[in-house]
This record gives sequence, C-alpha cells and structure tokens, in this order.
Amino acid sequence: MKNNKQSPFNVGVIVPTKNRPDFIIRQLEYYASLNSPHSVYIADSSDPEMAKLIKAKVDELKNKINILYYSYPPGDVVKCVIFLLSEVKEKYVCSIGDDDFRVPSTLTACAEFLENNPDYISAIGQTVTIRVADNKAYGKITSIHDYPKYPIESDRASERLIEFTGPHISSIIASVIKTEDLLKYYKIAWPYKDDNFRGEIIPSCLMVINGKSKVIDKIDLVRQIHGGHFKIDDVFDQITGNNWPETYNQAKKDLISALVQKESIDQEEGEKIIKTAFWGHLGYLLPRFYKNYISDINPPKPTKPKFRTRLASSFPILKKIYRKTYYLLGKEQPRHYQVLQPDSKYYKDFNLILLSVNATKNI
Repeated sequence: MKNNKQSPFNVGVIVPTKNRPDFIIRQLEYYASLNSPHSVYIADSSDPEMAKLIKAKVDELKNKINILYYSYPPGDVVKCVIFLLSEVKEKYVCSIGDDDFRVPSTLTACAEFLENNPDYISAIGQTVTIRVADNKAYGKITSIHDYPKYPIESDRASERLIEFTGPHISSIIASVIKTEDLLKYYKIAWPYKDDNFRGEIIPSCLMVINGKSKVIDKIDLVRQIHGGHFKIDDVFDQITGNNWPETYNQAKKDLISALVQKESIDQEEGEKIIKTAFWGHLGYLLPRFYKNYISDINPPKPTKPKFRTRLASSFPILKKIYRKTYYLLGKEQPRHYQVLQPDSKYYKDFNLILLSVNATKNI
C-alpha cells in the first residue's frame, strides 16, 4: 500500500466489483499512470480465479497508488457500499462503477470547492459516456455522448428537491461529498425493499435536501455504456408492485423529516412537497419507459436515414464545416465533440482516458 500523505482535498474512491477483472484493472492502471493522490477502496465479490487476477494487479500497483482491497461476499450492493463507506479514511468520497473513470484533478477541485463553500453538499464535474467495440474494456471507442449534469443551487431545500426529482434524477449520486454524510444517507436508505430507492433515490434526495450541488466545468466522470450496465427497473412495474405503497410512505416520512430540519414547514406542507417531487420523478420517467415498452412489443419498421445524415456520411467535411459554423455563431459545441478537439479545455484529460481504453491488453 502506498502511504499517501493525507490532504483535505484527497477523495476516497469506492468501487464495488464482481467478475470483471479487465475493467477494474483498466481503471487502476489509469490512476497509476497519473500518480493519483486519491485512495481506491475495492470490494471484490469475484469468483476465485477472477479475484486472483485483480489481487495480482493490486499488488503490482500498490507502490504507485493507494489501493485498499477487500474480499466481499456477493449479494447486496447497497450493503457493500455501506461497508466501503465505513472503511474510507478521507473526509470526502465518491462512488464509481468498475467500468468507469474519474479524473483525479477534477476530484481534487470538487473537494476543494466543497471545503470552501459549506452551503454546498456535493460537487461533480462534466460527464460523457462512451461505447467500446464489442463491449470490451479495451478497444476502439465507437461512440461518445453527452451525459448532462445540472447544478442544483436554490437556497430552499424544498425547491432543490422538486428541481432534482425531474430530469435531474440521475445526476448526483456519483458526486464528491463528505464521507460521513453519504454513509448516513445510505444507512437511512438501507431498510427500503425497493432497490432503486435504496441504491439511489433516497440517498440522492437526502443530499439535495441538505445542501446545494455544484457542477465544476472540468471533465470528471467518463462512463462506459454496454450490455452489462446497471438498468433501472421498469417504473410501471415498480409503482404497481406490492412494495410501492410501503416504499412511498417510508420515503415520505424520511424526506419530510429531513425537510423539517432545513425549513419551517408543517406535516401537511411537507406532504405536498413530497407529492410534487414524486410526480416530477414519475412524470419524467413514465413516458420514457412507455416509449421503450412500445418499441419492444411493436418494433418500428426500418426507415431510411434522413437526408442530412446521408449527406454527412457521404461528405464528412460538411459535418466539420457545420460544427465550426455552429461554434462561430456563439453556440456551445456538444461536449462529446469538445473532448476530441485539441484546443478544448476538456481534451487533455479525456485523451488520457482514450489512451487507456485503446491500450492493447490480454487479461
């Protein structure tokens, strides 16, 4: 284990993993290549042969980065997260999938911002998603897409909650936050029967109730999307299932309790706020799931690409001219385009991740 000199701006990075040695090894090698000051806490639920590969890499890199490796029984991911949070020694923490990347300098910037702005509870940088050929850890990146993050900065806890539970529902759980706070919120979420509430909705709602959320204008999180990625349960099945009444009533109780500590509201007003927040949550998600459901049972017939798409494929130079003109008109380029431009402020950090993914490895 590397004996890192502790800084108030070091961030503990927690990573649950199971049977994906190529992905977690890729992530560790990336941090080692940058001499990252942030400790990585791994809870490994892999089968023995897979775990052997991961432990060998941990031993190889232990003098370059600080890695704390734990064998952990497979099963409850939320319980695993609580275990890892209990082990973190740093003041600040963030969570990450084993197939994703965090930019170390941005983690430091997030912790520094939080240290100097006590009315903010969390901070995160900009995010993009990638897809890699054949869904592997190493290979050609076949697509890059924006994954927008939104600041939530109202002075009122109730307004932050209502703002968050619409289109911003997925934007906060991976943020940098004080370790003691995130551990507390996960312990409150632990008894819930619904995994979406336990793993994300309740901890996230408690975060926005208790403070503002900042988005730093630096690349922070690069997420790989593939077939093995975590998927949210069908929302229709969720709200028509047996657990929904109990889950919602427990959420209402816990969130109103948190709101009362931040604002002068009574029970009736608290219930209205929670109802508005969950209407926003369901109103955002239900149409999306309905569209996917209809597409699954009645797949749309193939159609010809639009003329603009065919033209861009035939004459790539036209696409470049369009993007340059778009920029000259004062409009911001999509972030997934900016990360590939050498003159972009995002290029250097993203390019190091690009090199990590494009490396040739045989795990």
